[in-house]
Amino acid sequence: MGSSASRQTTPPAYQRGVIFPSSSTTTTAKAVWAAAALSVDQALADSIHADPNWRANYADHVLALASQQAASPEAAMAVAESGLQEVYRAFRFARGERDYSLEEAMLLPAEVEFRTKTIQGSGTPGTEQGLMDPATADAWASYGCCEQTVPASLRWVEQLRGEGHLQSLLDSHAFVLLGATSELGPVLPLLDLGATVVAVARPGTKLQGLMTKAKCMAGTLVVPMSPSSEPQDPEQVDSILGCDLITQMPEAVAWLKDVLPERTLVVQHLVYLDGAAHVQASVAMDAIATNVASCRRVAYAYLGSPAMPYPISSEAHADARQRYQNSSLLYTPFRLKSNALGETPAIGPHGEEYTAYLTDGILNFQGPNYALAKTCLLYTSPSPRDS
Repeated sequence: MGSSASRQTTPPAYQRGVIFPSSSTTTTAKAVWAAAALSVDQALADSIHADPNWRANYADHVLALASQQAASPEAAMAVAESGLQEVYRAFRFARGERDYSLEEAMLLPAEVEFRTKTIQGSGTPGTEQGLMDPATADAWASYGCCEQTVPASLRWVEQLRGEGHLQSLLDSHAFVLLGATSELGPVLPLLDLGATVVAVARPGTKLQGLMTKAKCMAGTLVVPMSPSSEPQDPEQVDSILGCDLITQMPEAVAWLKDVLPERTLVVQHLVYLDGAAHVQASVAMDAIATNVASCRRVAYAYLGSPAMPYPISSEAHADARQRYQNSSLLYTPFRLKSNALGETPAIGPHGEEYTAYLTDGILNFQGPNYALAKTCLLYTSPSPRDS
């Protein structure tokens, strides 16, 4: 722990746990994106560092970097790895009067040793929340709300259930939802299917409400519990069930390394917070998943954001262009150009040339902190650590 430093100033929200290295979130954000860009384009990295009006111009840089990533698998990996290396170099973990690197934080003595609270549901699969009917998903796909892969995936799940293979597949996995009470999370459909869900979320009424629902559903809910024994007073339950990923990152890792050791963990990052705290949570989730994956089998389930640039299929690109051309003039004030960008020359994994397509969903008013938080998770997605 010799390299530990005194506590540094950090933005509002969280000043314990995972913190920015300085009071300027802009400095950190530019450093991360510039490090990522440097792996493929020196000029782009220099322009990121030199931009005097980052808040107004960040979206252009993020989009340019996404185009560079789409050029080849090697470029995508280089950008992701370089960006994450800078994240791990820059961010700190504050505890007590000192702060530590993220790697050092994992060696800190635990402030609490989580126990496991298990809620076994009494329901029948498919009776409470349920998956969307594939026919409804077909209608959504036709309308443009989702791609055709969505109803196809739903039909695959229905086929597994019909053949009697779904439950055995669920029984060999546990779904670790980091931010399980997120409104966009899959906790209720998973519990309705009969899955085992490891719910990592902050203590409070939302987690208590989820536990209440789980009792009448088909699956099993597993929650971290902090005391050495359960309280006798029901009023104390809120304070002992749950885990704050930002401030209790090392404790979350220690618990997840041992929970349900016979199963493969399917980890999904779901926490959403305002401003700088969203970035801090994203960094914490990556560090947790990475450290857990170092000692047991882990798979990743990524929840994409429509407000970021990323590659899309040629079919989705053509459909988006067509829908934009046919859209009503009422939508013009909200989007002056199509989200579907032009063609990007690319090279495939076997050296074959092809055309890549990107969508640009960045909304400038969301700000660079949102984009940085989502970038951290995007960089985790293609990382070799997922394999």
